[in-house]
Amino acid sequence: MTLRENHIARAYGPQAAEALRAAAPMLCALVKHHGAQLAERYRAAGTRDAVLRQLTEQERSDFGDRDVGHVLMLPDPDLTRAEHECAAMRIGMQHALVGADTLWRIEVFNSLQEAAARAIREGVADPALQERATRAISSRIYLDMQYRISCFRRVDDSIFAALTHIDEVAIRTTNLPDLVHGVLSAIASVEGDVSGLFGRSDAQGLLQIEASIGRHAELYHEALGSPHAPPKSLRAADGAAPAPIQRAWSTGSIVIVPSWAADASLGPWREVGLGIGLRSAVAIPLLDRSGQSIALFNLYSIWPGYFSSHRIRHFLTHAQKILSHGLQQRPQPRVVVLSQQRRYLDLLRRGRVRMLYQPVVDLRDGRVAKFEALARLADEDGALIAPADFLPTFGEEELLGLFEQGFQQALHMRARFDAQALPLQLGLNFPPEGFVDPRYEQILFATLAASGVDPRGLVLEILEHGDLVASDARVRGFLTRLRDAGIRIAQDDLGSGHSSLLRLEQFAFDAVKIDQGLVRGAMAEPQHALEFILHLTRLSHARGLPVTVEGLENAGLVEAATLLGADYGQGYAIARPMPESEVVPWALGYPLAATPAVRTALGAMAGHILWDVEFSAIEQWPQLREAFLALPSCLDRFIAHNHLQGGALDHAHKHNRAIAMNGAHTRLYRESRRKVLDLLREHWRDAT
Repeated sequence: MTLRENHIARAYGPQAAEALRAAAPMLCALVKHHGAQLAERYRAAGTRDAVLRQLTEQERSDFGDRDVGHVLMLPDPDLTRAEHECAAMRIGMQHALVGADTLWRIEVFNSLQEAAARAIREGVADPALQERATRAISSRIYLDMQYRISCFRRVDDSIFAALTHIDEVAIRTTNLPDLVHGVLSAIASVEGDVSGLFGRSDAQGLLQIEASIGRHAELYHEALGSPHAPPKSLRAADGAAPAPIQRAWSTGSIVIVPSWAADASLGPWREVGLGIGLRSAVAIPLLDRSGQSIALFNLYSIWPGYFSSHRIRHFLTHAQKILSHGLQQRPQPRVVVLSQQRRYLDLLRRGRVRMLYQPVVDLRDGRVAKFEALARLADEDGALIAPADFLPTFGEEELLGLFEQGFQQALHMRARFDAQALPLQLGLNFPPEGFVDPRYEQILFATLAASGVDPRGLVLEILEHGDLVASDARVRGFLTRLRDAGIRIAQDDLGSGHSSLLRLEQFAFDAVKIDQGLVRGAMAEPQHALEFILHLTRLSHARGLPVTVEGLENAGLVEAATLLGADYGQGYAIARPMPESEVVPWALGYPLAATPAVRTALGAMAGHILWDVEFSAIEQWPQLREAFLALPSCLDRFIAHNHLQGGALDHAHKHNRAIAMNGAHTRLYRESRRKVLDLLREHWRDAT
C-alpha cells in the first residue's frame, strides 16, 4: 500500500467516522478556533501577501470565507473521499489560480494538526478511538494539502503546455491570422478560464479588435462595439489618467490589472467588466524592432489576482517576446475589424467565391493570349468584395478553401475556351504554401482529373514568399509533377522583393510577371519605375522568359511597357476583370491593335530611356554614334504628334542631341538628359 493509499484508508470510512464522532465536541471547537485564525490571517494578508494585497477588501474576505468554510468541513465524520477531494481541489484551484502565498496556510494547518492531536488525547478516553481519530484528522489534513499542491502542478503544467504551443505556433505559421488565433487558443487552454482579445491601432489611434477567444472576452468585445460605448483610444486624453491599455501601448511594457474592481483607471469600463464577470486583466503590447507597440493582446480572467503570480508573469513575458518576434517576421496586413473578418469567413464557408477574369494581351501584335482568374467574395446583395479586403483575414485553412473553390470555377472557364476552340491560356494565383502543403496538390490533381480539362492550358502564378526554397525536396517534387502534367509556372511578382529575384535564379519558371507595385510607382517617380521595368524585362529575356507587365491602367503605361520590350500587358487600360459570361464574347470581339504610336509623355519617357541605353552602348564608335543620332526617335514622334515644336521640351531635346555628339558620359550630357526627363515628367503629370 502506498503512502497515499494508507492515508486514504485512515481518513474515511466507518472506523474513521466512529472515532471522529467520539472526538467531535473538542474537534469542532478547535476547528472553529483555527478557522477564526485563518480568517484573521486573510484580513492581515493585505499587508503580508503580495498578491492578495492588490485585491479589494471584499475580494480578500470572499477568499477567506471559502477557505474557512473548507477547514470547518474537515472533522465531519460523514465526509467521503470524493466529497473531500472535490472540495479541496476547488479551494486549491482558487489558491493556485490567484497565486497567493501558501506558506502561512501550511503553518495554520500544521498548527491545527498538532492542536487536534492534543485535544483528542485529552478528550477521548478509549485509546483505540483516540488513535483512529488522530490518524483520521491527520490524514485528512495531509490529503487536503496534497490535493491543493496537485492544483498548483496542474496550473503549472497547463502554463508549460501553453508556452510550448505558442513556440510551435510562432515557428509553424506564416501569416498573422494563424499566429494570432494559434496564440489565443494556447492562452485559452491555460487553467483559469482565461479569455482574450487581439487588436491593432487604426489610423485614428483607436484600438480595433481583430480576434477573440473565450466567452467573457466575447461579451466584453460586444460591449466595446456598443453604439454608446466610448472609443477605445490608445492615447490618454490631456490631463486624464491613462487606462491600462494606454499605459501598455505608450510604454511597451506589460500592464497588469490585479483587481478589476479596484482599478479606477478603467473608467466606465470597470462597471461593464464587473457586470460580465471580469475580475483581473493584463495588456500585453507587441513590439516592432524599434520597441514601439504595434499590436495588443488583452487577456481576462474571472479570478482576481490571476495575472499577478510569478509564474504567470514569466509566462506573459515569454509570450510577449515570442509574439513580438513573430509579428516582426510576418507581413503586417491592414487592420480588419473582427465583425468584418467573420463576415468574410462566413461567405467563404458558404461557397460565395466568385471568379472574375482579366485578359492578358500580347503587346507586340494585340492578340489576346491569356485570361487570369481573380478571386472575389460575393456579398448577400451581389456586391463583390476585393481580395485586398478579405485576404488579410485568411489563414492557411481559409486560403486552401479559397483555392479549391476558385480552381473549380477556373477549370470551368478553361473548358469553355476549349469548347469555343480559343487557344487561350488560363492563369491562376497559387499560394507558395501550396508547395509544401500536400492538400493543395491533392485538390489540384483531383479537381483537374474530374474536370477533363487539358492541363497544358493552365498557368499557376506563384506569389512572393521568402521561405519558398527550390532545394526543398517537397518543392522540387511538386514542381516536377506539375511539369509532367503540362502545367506552366510563372513568377507573379518579379521585383517585389529580394526573395523574388532569388527565386528567378532558383526556379525554372516558364514566364514572369512584373509586380504591379512597380508599375504604380510610375505615377509618382516615372523615371525610376521605367528604368526598373526595363532592367527586369532584360533580365528575364536573358533567361528566355516572356514578361507580362500588370497594372497597365492607362494608355501611357501600355505605351511604356511596349517600348521597354515587355511581351504581354494586363490592366484596366486593356479591360477590367469580367464575369465568366462576358469572357468569350469579349475575346471573340477584341480588335487587334498594332504597336501604339508614341502619343503619351510616359511612352516618350520610356522610349527616351531606352534610346539612352542604346546610345550609351555604341557611343565609343563615332561613325555609329553619328548615324544613330541622325535617326528619328520616340521623343521626336511624341513632340510631332502633340505639336510641341518650338516649346521647352523640343529645345531641351535638341540641346541634348547636340551635346550627345561628344558622348554620353560627359557632365553636360547628363545634365541635358535630366532636363529632358524632368520636362517629360511634367507633361505626364499635367496629363494625369
